[in-house]
Amino acid sequence: MRCFGFRRWRLVAWSCGLLILGGAAEAQVFGWKSERKLGFTAPPIVWAEVAERFPRLGPQVYRDPQARFVQTAGFAARKWPIAVKFELEEKGVLLLRVLGERDNEHVYFKGRKGRIRLEEWKIPRRFSKGIVPAEFLVTAYDRELPKGKPIGFTLHGLGVGKRAVGSLVIEDVTFGPSPVTAAGATPAEISLQSKTLFDSTEAHIWRQTLDPGANRIETRIIQRQELNCPRKQACRDRWDLRDDQGQPSIGNHGLSISAWFRGPPKKQHWTYVDSDDRVVVQPE
Repeated sequence: MRCFGFRRWRLVAWSCGLLILGGAAEAQVFGWKSERKLGFTAPPIVWAEVAERFPRLGPQVYRDPQARFVQTAGFAARKWPIAVKFELEEKGVLLLRVLGERDNEHVYFKGRKGRIRLEEWKIPRRFSKGIVPAEFLVTAYDRELPKGKPIGFTLHGLGVGKRAVGSLVIEDVTFGPSPVTAAGATPAEISLQSKTLFDSTEAHIWRQTLDPGANRIETRIIQRQELNCPRKQACRDRWDLRDDQGQPSIGNHGLSISAWFRGPPKKQHWTYVDSDDRVVVQPE
């Protein structure tokens, strides 16, 4: 997931498995005055909805190419490991926050321009007791706050919980070929390999389109496909180049993989991985 540009944050809501933009609220929860000066706002999370929806939908990732942040929601607990795979567009730091209803933990990871890094970190013991819904927020800066200024970055993957970390347990994610024509007989191939046998694994195909009225690029999940992925073996599927309404999907498309455990909260570890590949679907 590549993040670039900059816009004011807005309220995030859940809609059909996709986080979308809504109203705005001040970012006092973060406590960094420099971010308030930059125009950041806190996207409130409805904790009860996270707990209710997660077993069915897994981690829901919000992406906005105009903003320099990535947000998702899932479960978290003290001492749970987190793996982050990322790449910065210039030398700086990646900031990962874990925000609960009563928690605000964060960690910085250093990075260099164009170098992919895989880092692991454990949620501190002072985090809330038990398993709680949490927001995971990723941003990047040229230096640590409060003096840091936002920079572009790519989030390649995020894993939470020991059964979902393991140097990121989903790898070799590919999506192609490209370009293809909507009327052609060649579907797009989805391929990956998982080191863990998750309860649920889904491929999310998303499309980027330009909204001329708002002068911005919008990203929308247009197809969700459940995958049957055996452990430590290649997992393959196909996308028929159509959206969730059965219509040909024209434009630039990306692929994200979400995998999670549906059991009791203490076992609801999860991971999210983004493919670097893009599939351009052209008209006839």
